[in-house]
Amino acid sequence: MRWFLRISVMATLAFGPALAWADEAVFADGRLWTVHGGEVVSLAEGEAQARREYLGAPVISLCRQDGHPVALALASDSPDALRIHKRDADGWTAQATLPEVGKEEVALLCVGDDIVVVTEKDLITIDDAGVRKVALQAKFSGGRHTFLGTADDIYVGYDMGEWGGGLQAIRRSDGQVRKIEKNKSGDLCDGPLNGECDPVNAIAIVPWKPQCVAVAVGLSHLNSSHGRIVTVCGEVIDSHYARQFGERYANRALPEDEAYSTIPFYGLIAGDDSLLALGMDGLYRISSDGKATILPIPEFPLIDGMRVSFNIPGVVLIGGTRNRDDVYFATDIVMVPR
Repeated sequence: MRWFLRISVMATLAFGPALAWADEAVFADGRLWTVHGGEVVSLAEGEAQARREYLGAPVISLCRQDGHPVALALASDSPDALRIHKRDADGWTAQATLPEVGKEEVALLCVGDDIVVVTEKDLITIDDAGVRKVALQAKFSGGRHTFLGTADDIYVGYDMGEWGGGLQAIRRSDGQVRKIEKNKSGDLCDGPLNGECDPVNAIAIVPWKPQCVAVAVGLSHLNSSHGRIVTVCGEVIDSHYARQFGERYANRALPEDEAYSTIPFYGLIAGDDSLLALGMDGLYRISSDGKATILPIPEFPLIDGMRVSFNIPGVVLIGGTRNRDDVYFATDIVMVPR
């Protein structure tokens, strides 16, 4: 089904999301912290001027640990090394240096008391015992990557536009990589989670089942779109929420649940008892019973060059460069959990 998503030959670059203002962002110590042009830029609600901080070398990535921001930066004294910095009330302090890593770094994750650096070849964990490295047993696929860390796994979501995406999990203990997917009917693009056709744009812990994860699937391409929120609990993969819109497809042989476009989702964060998903047409607060309350995407005041909204409880939204009437407006919004 949705075969037209697989045969398109038009380049995605012309239709893909614009770059958001922030390369990376976390909320910590009551402030929004972002990476922009290698600098750390922070802003608190109500401030009219952002604070800019340089760590001596370009910053690559951010995460949050114990309520404080953690930064991964190039090492100023070694071209092949990376350095972990943590900030507290006294400022930034270097925590660890990772030699011979270079610029192949993919992501920085704060997972409980651990800091995990994901590279193209290794998982590097920094904890109280020191630094340990585990080699990955498979290579990353192309496209945009989204990460989520748990005690046992690093989940990787892939977004390759109309060429699909999918979800993988890397076992932290030995670097083994497994594909997570389910094709209910066996048809070409059937779901609920199909790496051939489903770009995964965000991953979050399921609040009502913390041993499970949820993923946001979303693709808007040409005159079609599809998306859903999918939950993964071990081997059980289910569609938790989807919303149809538009007219029924001309193919009358399609079953009713596959006969319409569905809202694509581009962001997802966990609240206390619900998931907050960023859809093409609004913010969806989705409960454990699969019902959703839809909120309008707020306006983004321009504050010191950054379009940012603190108006929605539990989240800070950073806007991109597209106009609100652009069908891809939501694709370059960054959601930052508070």
